[in-house]
Amino acid sequence: YDYVKLLEYEEDRKCPSVEMCKKIQEYFEVPDNVLRHSGKVAEMALNICQYLWDEKGIKLNKRTIIAAGLLHDIAKGKKEHDKVAAKWLRDMGYIEVSKIVAEHMNLLKVSEIPTEKEVIYLADKLVKEDTLVSIDDRFSFKEKLYKNDRELLDRIKAKKKQALMIYDLVYKSP
Repeated sequence: YDYVKLLEYEEDRKCPSVEMCKKIQEYFEVPDNVLRHSGKVAEMALNICQYLWDEKGIKLNKRTIIAAGLLHDIAKGKKEHDKVAAKWLRDMGYIEVSKIVAEHMNLLKVSEIPTEKEVIYLADKLVKEDTLVSIDDRFSFKEKLYKNDRELLDRIKAKKKQALMIYDLVYKSP
């Protein structure tokens, strides 16, 4: 029994539980609309994770995925909210979750086999506010809005391309 408690403690130290995620969200005063979005991203990410396990035998850490989904936008509204949130989580000792959160806006590299990072990235791009959308729907508004800003449009198209690449990685047959 003590050994099991020790294992649970160690797991909690590495990755926050759902209860701890809620406390972190409260501490950073995350607005309701962002809470709903984050909950939906966590749910979608978990569905992707289950699909990868059932269909491709890829077993990812569900606990890490849930935590990253719930916490990816805790600094939403701040400049470079992805980096700010990642730093907060790193400062709390949640290194793995912070690495995923740091790249939820822009992946430095897409793995050939989907990892937790790709799953969160994709889930975030499939959820607009708290509604499931297609990748095209998610990006079309911003593509139209910034059609005259070549630099910003290029960045938006690069994110869309990454999302489509990950989508294919997850859902296309080998």
